[in-house]
Amino acid sequence: MGKKVILALFILSLLASCKQLKEKGKTTLGLYPLIKDGKFGYIDRSCNFVINPQFDVAWDFSEGLAKVWIGEKWGYIDKSGKIVINPQFDFAWDFSEGLAMVEIGEKRTYIDKTGRDICASVNK
Repeated sequence: MGKKVILALFILSLLASCKQLKEKGKTTLGLYPLIKDGKFGYIDRSCNFVINPQFDVAWDFSEGLAKVWIGEKWGYIDKSGKIVINPQFDFAWDFSEGLAMVEIGEKRTYIDKTGRDICASVNK
């Protein structure tokens, strides 16, 4: 499938989720990516933007960080919307047990939540 089709499906699923969240009236904490005017931001369970739309693509939070696409690279933000790991990766995965796999060119490695390459000594 093309990138536009995948992005459209992703957006439709987010909009449906927002509608369901409003209908259920839940008030538990959580942030969810949503597109507005061509940029992604994050909404709370009341569908109010908590992090203003500013990212080209945004994914769910995992262990307190979310991967976001800015320009041509992936980076990570915290729940306040602050970039905590600069966009520098060609691809990025979610954090799990404090680590995330990232890809730069043909090299795949793991980073910690500060962006430090924990496999640097192995990849020399």
